[in-house]
Amino acid sequence: MPDLISIGAVNIDLIAMVDRFPLSDEEVAVDHLEIFHGGSAANVAVGVSRLGHSSGFVGVVGTDRFGEMLTKVLITEGVDTSHLMRMEGTSGIVFAAVNPVGERILYSSKGISSMLDRSLIPVEYIKKTRFLHLTSLIGEKAIDALGFAARIASDNNVKVILDPGSILAEKGLAALSKILERCYLVMPNRTEAVMLTGVEGEDAGRRIMEYGPEAVIITRGPKGASLITRDLVKDIPALKSKVVDTTGAGDAFASGLISALLKSRGLEEAVAFANLVASISVTRIGARTTPGLEEVEGR
Repeated sequence: MPDLISIGAVNIDLIAMVDRFPLSDEEVAVDHLEIFHGGSAANVAVGVSRLGHSSGFVGVVGTDRFGEMLTKVLITEGVDTSHLMRMEGTSGIVFAAVNPVGERILYSSKGISSMLDRSLIPVEYIKKTRFLHLTSLIGEKAIDALGFAARIASDNNVKVILDPGSILAEKGLAALSKILERCYLVMPNRTEAVMLTGVEGEDAGRRIMEYGPEAVIITRGPKGASLITRDLVKDIPALKSKVVDTTGAGDAFASGLISALLKSRGLEEAVAFANLVASISVTRIGARTTPGLEEVEGR
């Protein structure tokens, strides 16, 4: 069984590099356009595999050409796709515009991935993994499906990590309570932490932990990450790097963190390693930029 199972979205990313973001009714030329394979859950499954651990992905792709491409990429990256389902319809697409300093604007088309519900959650598969990673999904059934998966995992001593993304974060803590009460760790970025709680920093972390998690890690981009537990609050600085594109940096961070936890590292050491992995990922274009184990060890 995989060391990690990740549940959530897999989609195509269309990334446009632009000189600046347009104003309303304004047209801006695209300097460079590329197609990548993305989706936070899929990115983390790939990232953990690249860092030397076994991983599996649970989600839905369409029967279109993109669905076929996404499936092949996951297989090529060593991710177990035995619970990747294909359904009639179109796969998800995210369009990202990225400016010269790495800032981005995202537009998401949910596609068939929103059809994931609790009936598609592989119970026996989840019971035998070490970590369950849950990420944002668009769709009315998403919260129920993720909550069901979290309950199966925690009841079987599997550690649950929630990386909410803005789609889930905007729902607020109460709406996510059935997931949060089963979590070992929650990993919002700074904006998502405010969306979840209405407050910032340590106060946000403390408020999230009231719902059950043992720890909260708030990522802060170039400022690193804040680790908050019941006994500790610590800011762990990011490593300096030349930023090209921040798309997927959070997924690279999550991949590095989970990889370190799989090696039985403590949370502080795991966050430091995650910062290293993320610092390499932002030097490249695209979401699926988590470096391989040899490259990370070389740093």
